[in-house]
Amino acid sequence: MLRGCECVKNSNVLIILLLLCLSSIVCKAQTRHPPQYLDPSLPIEQRLDDLVPRLTLEEKIQVTQSFAAEVVPLLAQGVLRPTIDSKFKLADIRKAHERLESNETFGKVVLEFE
Repeated sequence: MLRGCECVKNSNVLIILLLLCLSSIVCKAQTRHPPQYLDPSLPIEQRLDDLVPRLTLEEKIQVTQSFAAEVVPLLAQGVLRPTIDSKFKLADIRKAHERLESNETFGKVVLEFE
């Protein structure tokens, strides 16, 4: 099992790979001020919030296919592992939703079906 810092590192790698996939597809518009998604000084979340709405449906499909081809194999091989914030049984689905709505999660909220 990965330690906390390794999970964070792998999660950041996953986000960076996704950001690279997204930014490689979007055409760079000629503007006086470059779009926020191109500014490496901004947080990744802010850059993604700027980039994703700019994508057409076809570009979103291409990003999803690239992610499936390039990142999913790394997940399957264990090179990248998702960070698990918390796990809930199906009977505790309300608590799982509350956890998500709290906006205090760091990682995935997992719902267990048993």
